[in-house]
Amino acid sequence: MKFRMAIREDDLQAFMTLFQSFLANITYDIRLPYEKYYQTIFFVVFKLLGASIDAESRTNEGRIDAYIHTAKAVYLFEFKLDKDAKTALSQIKDHHYYEKFQSCGLPIVMVGVNFDSEKGRIDDWQTEALQ
Repeated sequence: MKFRMAIREDDLQAFMTLFQSFLANITYDIRLPYEKYYQTIFFVVFKLLGASIDAESRTNEGRIDAYIHTAKAVYLFEFKLDKDAKTALSQIKDHHYYEKFQSCGLPIVMVGVNFDSEKGRIDDWQTEALQ
């Protein structure tokens, strides 16, 4: 229920906190050290909540790891494993992933997320609104 409220209210901070707690419930012995593992969990959580999410969305310059379209904004997510959120944000900008959504009339928020494969958690995430 809290996940749904966070999505409905476009409260990214609350959602990421809840997602971190969700990841903490996955025991170390079934965790996999791959970016796609975390991307899949993220996708499944949003899909089960009924959110409008797409993964590996192709553009003219690459693939967006995930994007979520709400009534108030479009959130572009780039995931990294054992790097940093700044690197993830740079990829969104360098590959102009936001251009796909510039005509939708909604604010675009770019979100870089880094997962720590050893600890099985988010260790860094940053957002930047497209100006």
